Amino acid sequence: MSMLDKLIIEPFYGGSHKQLIDLICREVSDCQLFTLPAKKWHWKARTSSLYLSQVIPVSHEYKVLFASSVLNLSELVALRPDLLPLKKIIYFHENQLVYPVRKQQNRDFQYGYNQILTCLVADVIIFNSKYNMESFLTSINSFLKLIPDHRPKKLEEKIRPKCKVIYFPLKFTDNLSPQSTAVEDSQRKDVTNETTMLNSEITNETTSPNCDLIVNECEDLIKMDRAEETNCDLIADECEDLIKMEVAEETGRSETENIIAKESMTHRSEVQEISIIPQANIKETNKDSFILKDDNKELNPSDLKRQKLDSIVSISPGDKQCNDSIHLSSNHSNDVNSTDQSVLSYKMHSKGLHILWAHRWEHDKDPDTLFKVLYQLDEAGLSFNLSVLGEMFTDVPDIFSEAKEKLSSHIINWGYLESKEDYYKVLQQADVTVSTALHEFFGVAMLEATFYGCYPLCPNRLVYPEIFPASCLYNTPNQLYKQLRNFCRNPHLVKTKLPKIDVRKFLWENLKEEFMSLFCTN
Repeated sequence: MSMLDKLIIEPFYGGSHKQLIDLICREVSDCQLFTLPAKKWHWKARTSSLYLSQVIPVSHEYKVLFASSVLNLSELVALRPDLLPLKKIIYFHENQLVYPVRKQQNRDFQYGYNQILTCLVADVIIFNSKYNMESFLTSINSFLKLIPDHRPKKLEEKIRPKCKVIYFPLKFTDNLSPQSTAVEDSQRKDVTNETTMLNSEITNETTSPNCDLIVNECEDLIKMDRAEETNCDLIADECEDLIKMEVAEETGRSETENIIAKESMTHRSEVQEISIIPQANIKETNKDSFILKDDNKELNPSDLKRQKLDSIVSISPGDKQCNDSIHLSSNHSNDVNSTDQSVLSYKMHSKGLHILWAHRWEHDKDPDTLFKVLYQLDEAGLSFNLSVLGEMFTDVPDIFSEAKEKLSSHIINWGYLESKEDYYKVLQQADVTVSTALHEFFGVAMLEATFYGCYPLCPNRLVYPEIFPASCLYNTPNQLYKQLRNFCRNPHLVKTKLPKIDVRKFLWENLKEEFMSLFCTN
């Protein structure tokens, strides 16, 4: 058995905290991990050090301690003096000195104070962004002025030399597909990383002659996939032609009305919907078409064109969604995640804007601003699809239940997705990813969505100007509304005007050396 000389501690094992710890334990050898569930954050910040001091073994050979700033390190080493000689590394995902609170009198002084004490005890202090580091260091003096008297002095000068920025690492595989970037718990290495023999066995298996057969099968599947994509493109083109025919053949319009209608068809992103009537209301006419009845009345010619459009869509291979150009959603269900099998509609949202919001469902992410802007888009009659993802905790802001009802006709995905594979699929399907955060020190979700081709729209504050170009930043909610309105009317512009953002500098492959050096004790 190898010597476990690296002690990894995460008192709030969830979200980006978990993501980082899992990555470190996969990549760094000889780690022993201690975690607490990602619940009741305030209690973890206050009391985790006492609990951990009791569960960390007294007999050990640790040389390095790595923990997030949720841990009160000063308390832990006071309770466990044997840990004091270790190289102590603290990683700041966020800092409490500038953490947003609704009212200043509600700010709990102890959280920020604990982080200052932690920095005084730590040997190395890592921040996930320059904004995070500078906002913390430059706020120490003003924060300590809250102490009525006998204030400590020159703490910034003591702490700053130990600080550096290492961006939060994003880990993707070479082929960039969501299926392969997902890391399921069942595939994770044990935190002790004692898997040398298992890895050797796997290596031996993968060098067997069966590999050639597997590769050939994969190539065949890829060819089939490409054929289906081509068929989907043909379907989309024929659908567009039929829609244009409908506009041209409408009677009773003046010349001016026809021009306006054509411009509207060109620029608007309204989702075309084709109702599928339950089987009892369908009168079959021949193999490739049928007439839909409504209250025993034959459909008029324009409805027949719509029926033709429906039949074209329905012949897609295996009734699969074609590059997300066709989406099945319920018209009459209060639960947006459920599907009413009797009445469905095809939503061709390749023509409509797909807006993504993927953040914690808490007040500091300012969901109120997001939904107010989306209400405006809805009231303006603009067509868009909506995915609201992210982790939920005990106290979910009321605005979410209200928005779920008001925006139900736009919602495609709602709530936390347990599977990373499913999560990455949504990122690939979306067009625009939005942040309205009042608190953000890095923004993993925004960068992940950008990596998968979403256009990022972020407030011009916090860490965002450090990461995203000016074209992605807005100053007011009204500016956000105008930008989304423009994209709703011209959804094709999103993919043609994607900003140039070098995500590579945030990838684990380019940050690995810096992280690995932290664990060296020479």
